[in-house]
Amino acid sequence: MLRAFRLVVSYQRRPFLHPQRQISTRGKGNDEHVLKKLIFSLSRTLNADPDTGRLSIHVHKELDAALPAAEAPSRIYESLIIFLLGKHRVQEAVEAHKRMIIDGFLSSNVLDAKMIGVALAFSTDDPKPLLLRLTSIFEDKEYTQRHFSGLVKAMAKFDVDKEVVDAVAELFAASRGPGYSPPPDILATIVASRTRAGFTAQAVEALRHHSQTPQNRAARQSSHLPYVRILSALRDTQTRDSESVNNVLDIMKAQGLSPDIYVLNILLARAVRLRSARNALALYSIMGEKQNILPDSFTFGSLFMLYRKTRLRSLRHHHTIDAITAFPPRALYKDFMKATERRNNPIVVSTTLMNVILRAFIRHRDYAGAYVVLRSYSILSVPLDPRTYYCIVKHVVRRIWAETLGHRRAGVVCWSDRFLGAKRRDIQLNEDLVQDILLLISHEDFELSKPWYAPGDRLPLDVKPKYQVPSMEIMESVFPEADNVEYPATPLKRILRRALLAELNCEGAPPVSEAIAAARAEMIY
Repeated sequence: MLRAFRLVVSYQRRPFLHPQRQISTRGKGNDEHVLKKLIFSLSRTLNADPDTGRLSIHVHKELDAALPAAEAPSRIYESLIIFLLGKHRVQEAVEAHKRMIIDGFLSSNVLDAKMIGVALAFSTDDPKPLLLRLTSIFEDKEYTQRHFSGLVKAMAKFDVDKEVVDAVAELFAASRGPGYSPPPDILATIVASRTRAGFTAQAVEALRHHSQTPQNRAARQSSHLPYVRILSALRDTQTRDSESVNNVLDIMKAQGLSPDIYVLNILLARAVRLRSARNALALYSIMGEKQNILPDSFTFGSLFMLYRKTRLRSLRHHHTIDAITAFPPRALYKDFMKATERRNNPIVVSTTLMNVILRAFIRHRDYAGAYVVLRSYSILSVPLDPRTYYCIVKHVVRRIWAETLGHRRAGVVCWSDRFLGAKRRDIQLNEDLVQDILLLISHEDFELSKPWYAPGDRLPLDVKPKYQVPSMEIMESVFPEADNVEYPATPLKRILRRALLAELNCEGAPPVSEAIAAARAEMIY
């Protein structure tokens, strides 16, 4: 594929290639009909079999039928190639482009730039030759900002490295001359590029010089983009540079812009990285005070990550006397559940987000709260994955190991002893213990209060479990996860109920159920 991509930059307007045929007014409507028929046929093929490996045959077959009827074949070629790139059918797009050149048609600078942009996503070689070809394209005055914006979107779609995208933006800005004033989307890429390269002062100055006060609602929405990109770059590369962050916010204020949810989320993520609970909670409070700013999945993911990293006792001095329990994990989870059901812009919930939330409760040994979160997976129609299992199983195993091997006074019974239902001196720490726990929670017969561990008395391995649970190798990504496997929540619920039973230091299920009911009352509105 890369060899074919190099064809894009290998030719330099060779003499034997004739220019694009002139598009007459008479034939333009006919070309529209030909193109519509071509795209419809290929779309139907893709919809019938998205993974088809025979699409290339269909492309050439449809081209054979369409080109003789076209007034401007080059236009048919270009529209087809852009369609294929939009469908991520890169191989077929490259083949169509190659055929276009062999047939003697020159592709436009717009298409050449997009093909080079996609090539940058796949190439492992030095990108300088490709960037040099882009430079010559940018110097063509007929290549406009609108064309470049389309190129940036195409590169983003194919996950081109951010540094390469930033370099492309700098080349485009340089090609426009010293008086060039870029629009917000291009300015955003330029200031991010300079910030990531370490030229923060120049990036902030470019932002100050080129920022314009928005005149309407549409302009106001796009005007936030440069601020989002530069703050994101500062968060990733210069997290502690508070002065530059404040300068960016001052420029926003001078332009009459208020921080939107994206700006606030970046500032929130920066506060989490700095472990600044005061700033993070203050930003969340701002979101709650403004009706037009709704916390999203990123907001809650960042806050639960903060709670996972921070000892909850250390957060108390960040709250006022009137709200000393403001935003603990359970109360925050209640806000989260409300946000999943709000009428406008409900939160899009994913397994990754739910795993982040679950880890926060597990980190603080709130097993009742973790149980409520685990039940919410099915309520929110979110599947469990091996990482869901791993965050609970890893915690239990680590706690058993730490308490069994750790120092304790004689006669003291720890959580791990109650969890396993065994004395410390009888516990043998090895892989068999972990395997037995996984087998126990997956069997049909299960008793909450029965001892889980008996030295030398392992569970029979030939008994087929009722529930499928991932192995430790799959949880730790040593082995790949099997396709189309749905992991049940019941085994993990059993672990959490057992952990809660050991934490409460009680006998029987009623206290466990009461603790879970109390947690649910706090977390589910």
